[in-house]
Amino acid sequence: MPGRKMGLIWALLTIAASIPLQDEQVLHLFVALLGVAVGVYIGGEMGARESPHFWLVTSSGLGFLVLGLFGIWESPGFLVAAWGLHAMWDVFHRNEHPPEPAPEGGVATAAGDTYDTGSGRDGGLAPWYPSACLTYDIVVAASLLVWWQFLS
Repeated sequence: MPGRKMGLIWALLTIAASIPLQDEQVLHLFVALLGVAVGVYIGGEMGARESPHFWLVTSSGLGFLVLGLFGIWESPGFLVAAWGLHAMWDVFHRNEHPPEPAPEGGVATAAGDTYDTGSGRDGGLAPWYPSACLTYDIVVAASLLVWWQFLS
């Protein structure tokens, strides 16, 4: 599964980049990255024509982000929870929006799959993206939990 491998590599690189940072900087980094993860799904829904899920995706994403901010303001446990909930969102998104065959003009991935470049309901997210994001979210949430409980 290329998505899982990519998610693991991204997570390990992110964790490695966070090692030299001070505790507060680690929290800010992972809240910012949570904003990026949320933004991808919101952008994907914006790219979908007449998406019935836009407000659900947007409000859920903003909820994850606010929860993550409480990780800075109150306790890192909120940030761990935000990443864990985002992982659950990835499962929902993967099951709710399975990849559809691309129409003419779709893009072929390295795995040979095609995906819609913006004219379908999934807004152009590649089929591997939810599994990559799920893997990333789980590894980051677990790493933050270990950091919060034992290292900070």
